[in-house]
Amino acid sequence: MTITRFILGPPQLQTAIDHLTRSGRYDRIDGHGRVLSARGEQTVEVRGSRVVL
Repeated sequence: MTITRFILGPPQLQTAIDHLTRSGRYDRIDGHGRVLSARGEQTVEVRGSRVVL
């Protein structure tokens, strides 16, 4: 199991996920984490290679 950590906003995270899945290196990317914004901290999930807030 590989754990990778990024500090990216949701749009940038989705761009990175799209690139990795298009490259054929990964079929699907799933995971969870946190995003910090002016509204505070909230969870972010990746399900089926799509960012879900």
